[in-house]
Amino acid sequence: MVDPAVCAGGVAAVRSALSPFFKTHQSLRYRNEGLQTALVDEIRSLCAEPKANGEPNRIFVVACHACQFLTDEVLSICEEEVCLHGLDVTVAVMPCCQKDDATGGNIKSVAKAL
Repeated sequence: MVDPAVCAGGVAAVRSALSPFFKTHQSLRYRNEGLQTALVDEIRSLCAEPKANGEPNRIFVVACHACQFLTDEVLSICEEEVCLHGLDVTVAVMPCCQKDDATGGNIKSVAKAL
């Protein structure tokens, strides 16, 4: 988990929500740091450690409540890691307050409809 604004209640809530999905040897780790350094470092370090069978790790990045600039940052970082370094990175983004002037309001229209 990468978050430059970590609070104790948030850490506990995220741990509680995600812990059922972890295997017994896995746990949630926080990095109190910005995406530009932490996400790149996490992706590269995880991909550098191949599985026991020698296959490369597949990385799945999930960005929750990602404002427009955070959505853009996450997508750009993941795209760069895939294109420049050939890493296996999949990304999912749950945006929040998108400013979609460039699309004529399509994002807000879809969000309201959902």
